[in-house]
This record gives sequence, structure tokens and C-alpha cells, in this order.
Amino acid sequence: MRKVTGIIVCWCCMVLGVRAQPHIVAAEYYLDTDPGLGNATAIAITPDTSLANINFNANIANVSPGMHHLFLRSRDANGKWSITARQLFIKLDEADVANISYVEYFIDTDPGFGNAIAVPVTPGADIASVNINTSIASLDIGLHNFFLRSKNASGKWSETARQMFVKLPLKPLAIADTEYYFDVDPGFGKGVPLALNASNTIADFAAPVNITGLSVGNHKLYIRSKEGGGDWSITNWFEFTIDASGPIPFINVNSITDYNICGGNSFRMAFHKTGTYNPGNVFTVQLSDSLGSFASPITIGSVADTTSRIVTCGIPKTIPNGNQYRIRVVSSNPVVTGIQNDIPITLRTAPDLGPDTTLYVVCAAETLSLNTAYNFTGLTRQWTTLTPTTAGIGVYGVIVTNSNGCTDTAFVTVKQDVAQWTGAISSDWHVAGNWSTNRVPNEKTHVIIQSGTPNICQVSSADAKAASIQVKNLAVVNVINNRDTKVAASCNPLPAGL
Repeated sequence: MRKVTGIIVCWCCMVLGVRAQPHIVAAEYYLDTDPGLGNATAIAITPDTSLANINFNANIANVSPGMHHLFLRSRDANGKWSITARQLFIKLDEADVANISYVEYFIDTDPGFGNAIAVPVTPGADIASVNINTSIASLDIGLHNFFLRSKNASGKWSETARQMFVKLPLKPLAIADTEYYFDVDPGFGKGVPLALNASNTIADFAAPVNITGLSVGNHKLYIRSKEGGGDWSITNWFEFTIDASGPIPFINVNSITDYNICGGNSFRMAFHKTGTYNPGNVFTVQLSDSLGSFASPITIGSVADTTSRIVTCGIPKTIPNGNQYRIRVVSSNPVVTGIQNDIPITLRTAPDLGPDTTLYVVCAAETLSLNTAYNFTGLTRQWTTLTPTTAGIGVYGVIVTNSNGCTDTAFVTVKQDVAQWTGAISSDWHVAGNWSTNRVPNEKTHVIIQSGTPNICQVSSADAKAASIQVKNLAVVNVINNRDTKVAASCNPLPAGL
């Protein structure tokens, strides 16, 4: 609060018409009571056909404390007066302009004067700003009102100021879906989809929209988005004019989530179709070669449908490097070849370690080097262990990166090789199908022979090798025809059975 002897007024007066207007040559103001046209307090102006942003200081020194009206009007060169504009204001009593001694606030519901949350302030005639740090943890998500008021040393309260605010979720939900449509709203979630990466904000996104099938004339394009919680944004719209109608059916790619992709990765794309497509139709996404030619296209995705869709597409891992790849969509019923996307795609060859693998130790306490699991030539690698050259029994992951910056991941299992005799096919030790591993044991394999199998284990056609042999439960191993069984290791303890 502070003592006020005058008010500064910004006044805008404008005259519009189809004919030349006379200049505004005079302006005046008065307080509360009209002294008559031309008898009020003059305002200094520069004559013109319109007046804008005229500042003047209205003297209120002689009016009593309380509510008053300020009136404004102007006169043109022909002597005609404008409508008189009115502005309400309050002049405070000097007795009321005491130091502000108390400030309080509340949210949504007024607890009554003096019962809200107090704000520490230094008393003064004018408090320009107050910093308030308040918790809104207990408030519901959505719209709320913040109220603030003050009291002076005489015990008089100010007006209660209000500020609206919105409480958002603790972590803003990313935009999950975006769609557009023309002229008539098909309903939420039923427009033409755009393929976008989830984000809290999406700015400067360009999408080629398919306007074939629209009539000549004026149209509106509407666009909206939905966040992860399921709430839709306001629907924005843009007007445009079509001079000539395009032919249908027609398919174009309107959005792609990534334009720089390593082989073996996937991306999402959306297409916009016009025309009628029959039941059983399949939309197929085709990839060009590295120069943009579709002479021998590669299928990277498809969807059985009759309407515009988003399709997840996979890039072959061994795709050649190139920065001029394109994609297009073709349909099967009717057969329509869509146009290629307008921005070229860069694809990069990724490393390919192959499938996950297994390395074997003979005894449980042994270690080995994981670097023998794959060919790492030309690749940088990062293991999930700090000691890849002395790895014991366990499962280890490795991420490799090539010169393109592309990666591949594989897992290496280190364990003992344990094979149990099943005798499923015959009695011959050297038949792979007779073992649980479907492999003939070697010098690193711990063999376990159980009784009760369809066929008794027999070494007859060649010598046998094993790291160890455990014959359990009165089982039998027959060694005949002068054959040998060589046990190559001495481990303690031996591995348990399967």
C-alpha cells in the first residue's frame, strides 16, 4: 500500500470507417461528476484521425477516499464528441496507508481472515514482491486457485488476489499418440496416425499429409495428441485451399521415428492411404537399396488392414552402409504402389557376433578367457565382468561396437560339460542321440550313467573319452572288443547329475 495523489492512464481512441475521418482535436477527463462537454480537464494530444496509447496523469488529490469513476472522451474537428469511457478506481485514506504488517495465503478454500497461512514479511508501506514456497503434495492433479492478501497496521485488509495454477503429475506423461484429420472429426483415436517418438514436447515436426480425394475448395486440417495417461490435447486446426483434386487410391508415408538407423534395429513408420481397400488387403513396407532404387525392394514390415496405420519395421543387421535409402508402402487389394518417403534414410551395417555361446571348464574351480568366444577383430568390446580373461562358472554379457557406431550384444555361459546316458536309440556310446546333450562325450565331458535306461551303455565301436565317469544306481557300462575308456581329468568335487 502507498499514498496515491494521481493515477496514470493509458488511453486508446480509434475511429474506423469507410470514408475519410476528421481529426480528433481535443480530449478531456473528469472525476465522478460531468461538468459538461468541453468543461472537463483537458488532455494534451496531437490531432490525428485516431489516438493510441495516450498517457496522462489524472489528479485525484482533491477527491475523498473511497471508490470513484474516471471518465474520458474526445472531440473531432467537426465538433462531434465521442462516447464517454469510464474507469473505476479506489482512493485509499491516508489513515489506511499504514505499514503492511501481515500477509497470508490459502489455496482453493478461504479459512477466514487471519486464519490462512502466514507469510513472513518485513513491514513496509509498499511490499513489491513476496517469495512463497508452499507444498502442493496433498492437492489433486488438476486446476487450483492460489489466493493472497495483506493487512496493514490499522487492521484493515487488502483485496484478496487470485492466481490460477495447474498441478501436473510428478513426472509429466510423454506424448504417446498424435493424429490428424480433415474437416470432419472421426472421433478421438480414429484420425490418421503419425509415428512419433514419445516426448514431453514435440516442436517443429513436419509431416507430409495426403490430400488426394479432397474436393476443390477450402478445407481444414485438424491435429491433436494424447499423453501416456490417456488425456487428449486441444485440437488445433489450419485452413488451406485445394485448386485441383488428386487421384485416388493413393498411399504416402507421413512420418518415420528415425532417419539414422543401425542394422538389426527397428523403427516405426506411419502411412496415410486414400481410396477403398478390400478385406484381406495387406499393406507392405518396402525398403529401397542404398541408392534409393526399388528395383529389388526388401520387405521390412507389413500389416493386414484396410485403413491408415503405424507399422513397426525391422532393418536387416547386415544392411550395406548408405545414406539414400527410402521406404514406400504397397497394398495387395487393390494393388497400389505408394510414393516413397521424402527424406532419405541413413542405414549402417551392424556387427553380428552370432548366437549366444557356451564355453566349458573341466573342473569347477577352473577359469578361462571369454575373449575366445567370438571373433572380435575390428570391434571394441565391453564385458559385464572386470576380469574377462579369468572367468569362472557363470553367465557373462558382452557389447561390441564397430566403426559405424553400431552395436551387438551376446551372452557367454561358462559351465562344466555334463552328459547323462539316456540310451534312447541304442547301446552305442558313440551315437549322439543316446546322450542328454545330443553330443558324444569328449575329454572335457563329465559322464553320468544311470540304470533303468532303454539300452545299456556299451563301448564297442571305438575308444571312449571323458573327463570323469559316474556309474550310479547299479548301472553298467560294457567295454568290449578290446576298446579303452580314457578318463582325462581329476576333479573334486564331481558335478552332480542332471
